[in-house]
Amino acid sequence: MIVLVQENRTVDNLFNGFPGADTVRTGLSNGRPFPLIPEPLEPAINPDHSYAGFVTDYDNGNMDGFGHELKNQNPTSANQTAYQYVDPANVQNYWALASRFTLSDEVFQMNMGPSFAAHVNLIAAQGGYPLAFAGNAGLINGPPGCLGRSKILLVDMRTPFPGTTSHGAACQDMPTIFDLLDTAGIGWRYYAPNYGIGLHFWSAPYYVAHLAEGASSSRIISPETTVLGDIANGQLQPVSYVIPQLCTSDHPHGTYADELAGPHWIAAVTNAVGASKYWDNTLILVTWDDWGGFYDHVVPPIMNADQLGFRTPLLVVSAYPASAGKPDHTVRNQASIMTAIESIFGLPSLGQLDAITDDLSKDFNFKKPVAYGAPLPSATPPSTCLYDSYGSASAPDQD
Repeated sequence: MIVLVQENRTVDNLFNGFPGADTVRTGLSNGRPFPLIPEPLEPAINPDHSYAGFVTDYDNGNMDGFGHELKNQNPTSANQTAYQYVDPANVQNYWALASRFTLSDEVFQMNMGPSFAAHVNLIAAQGGYPLAFAGNAGLINGPPGCLGRSKILLVDMRTPFPGTTSHGAACQDMPTIFDLLDTAGIGWRYYAPNYGIGLHFWSAPYYVAHLAEGASSSRIISPETTVLGDIANGQLQPVSYVIPQLCTSDHPHGTYADELAGPHWIAAVTNAVGASKYWDNTLILVTWDDWGGFYDHVVPPIMNADQLGFRTPLLVVSAYPASAGKPDHTVRNQASIMTAIESIFGLPSLGQLDAITDDLSKDFNFKKPVAYGAPLPSATPPSTCLYDSYGSASAPDQD
């Protein structure tokens, strides 16, 4: 099983107009209809997706506050609004995977904050209950995570929405899906770029004490492109997480040498598996960590002060699609990724958000495997990618 984690997109933003998907072209802004504007995959704007930004976007369920940081700007300018969707021509690879396999379009983010909390949730199914991560980790005189003294915004999940916040240590300790795999003797690897002091907080194991400081740290493999060699050489572990570089992440930031580097990178991995001995028995899940500040029209369930967030897309890619090309509208949260791992490998539950969502099994039909199909346009990260190009300069509570 391979989990590919991309960045900062909603269903309305990335799969708008995909046949059968639950998307809209007109949203709400301050209670009034507001059209979504088609934009390239790398727009000029990086919308507010902080914890406070979520609360404003959500607006007590009205879903009409996504333009809140633009009050003094022209909200009709395409490069100044979060009310936009990606031109389908820019995401043909993603749409091709959704057509060949399955797009799950009612998957809710596990928290209401930016990337760091989302990445931790994707291995732990929660962000440190009762004090959940609500921002991104900053650096204080040293290396990141449990190797240094990073601080972070926390929200008390025991308090009513929108929650009571404070600042505390980013290094915590909690059970993860990797611990369940270790106990069962099942191999895993976490492929991530060598971020140095940049986007370190995308590498969640560095912020879970027993993973960062123990023997498991040897399973954090850099660079992330190593996964391609492991597939080709027959060395792929039963469970692999793959974290991108900034320029291959779909993170809205600016122009890169390859504007479609994200779709090209995902295709590099799926093509490799599709052409390998692993295809018939490998599940590939492609998720986007958080909503990125972009508009989405579906009201998320509010469970407590930190859960759940807006919809993020989930591509379910395997040789056994139950209904190829037909979106799955099952309401679930991103912990379904971990629930699927638990189900496939016969593991116990972490007892967090994975315990209240499904295992994706309705997306499979095991009667006869289908071929991957023709390779999609692909590329490995271009040489202009910079590991540290964004995170060290970003706002501490969003990315």
